[in-house]
Amino acid sequence: MFTESLAPDWYVDHAVYQKERERIFGPTWWLIGPLRRLANPGDYVSDRICGWPVFVIRSEDGELRAFLNVCRHRGASVLPEGVGTAKAIRCPYHGWLYDDRGQLLRAPKFGVDLKQYCDKLSLQEIGLHIWNDLVFVKINPELGVDFNEWIGEVDSLSQSFAGPADLDYYGEFIVTGDLNWKTYCDNTVEGYHLNLVHPRLGRAIADGGVELYSVNDGRSVVFDVTHGSGGGGESLRGRKGMWIYHFPGLQLVLGQNTFKAERVDSMNTTTVISKNWAWYSGLSESEREESFQWAKQIVEEDFSICSQVTRNMQSGSYLPGPLSPVMESHVARFQQIVREALAD
Repeated sequence: MFTESLAPDWYVDHAVYQKERERIFGPTWWLIGPLRRLANPGDYVSDRICGWPVFVIRSEDGELRAFLNVCRHRGASVLPEGVGTAKAIRCPYHGWLYDDRGQLLRAPKFGVDLKQYCDKLSLQEIGLHIWNDLVFVKINPELGVDFNEWIGEVDSLSQSFAGPADLDYYGEFIVTGDLNWKTYCDNTVEGYHLNLVHPRLGRAIADGGVELYSVNDGRSVVFDVTHGSGGGGESLRGRKGMWIYHFPGLQLVLGQNTFKAERVDSMNTTTVISKNWAWYSGLSESEREESFQWAKQIVEEDFSICSQVTRNMQSGSYLPGPLSPVMESHVARFQQIVREALAD
């Protein structure tokens, strides 16, 4: 017996996506980037996560705080997207001024004294957690679980490898594609496609190996990797490595001299943004650049095949197919988790 894959409307229906935002994306934790970008008072990172505008700022008291990047007046963004340093949080639309704790300080020319309403008109604070020198936020802090429960066994697995605090930060790359986030995650949790979609990666493990297993009740899928000499696998990533997918949108690539973190950001039914940050040690500058570009190539290869899948889902020509009990058991579990989250 086998399990059938999700029907096409699960991938392309807007109503399904709205349920996902409410029930999966809003209550979960999302990587916003490296802690190193928020070292000094006033430093901020502003971004969009699954459509929500957010920012994290280092306050004058040294604490990090996270907010929705939405003015309480008429909804403009109070800080521009990107990385920067803000002397003040001033809405560029009508000049409403907030302090670095999100409190409303002044509403110029409003005509009514708003002091008694300042608490109610403060910026909306969201969840924040630091793990492994990475900053995570949660859009709806009232729902879901705390970070430690969410990350679960990924924490102990990661401790066997170097992390951002042990390595040199190299850079960030972004890949955007016309695909549904679930096609990318379906793809991520199986090794069925590796040799065909990723020829170099296939060569890198040809004289090594990959063992797949899951933890956190199937919410995390682990690839325990032994790199061989082919494709530069061992020389660039070390002999032992680990790839981890953690539901719904975090991926980690761990090695003896490399660490890559990825956020899988769903903007609508057919747009996904993959944001990636990489750290290295013990490699020459040319080797670091080669490893960095190879990592980007892997994401681009996955996006290419998943875009094809998404287009065919949109066309109405796909009928649910069988999932291999040998090669795609983790796909079946991922899809079951989605079904359970959206069940009425």
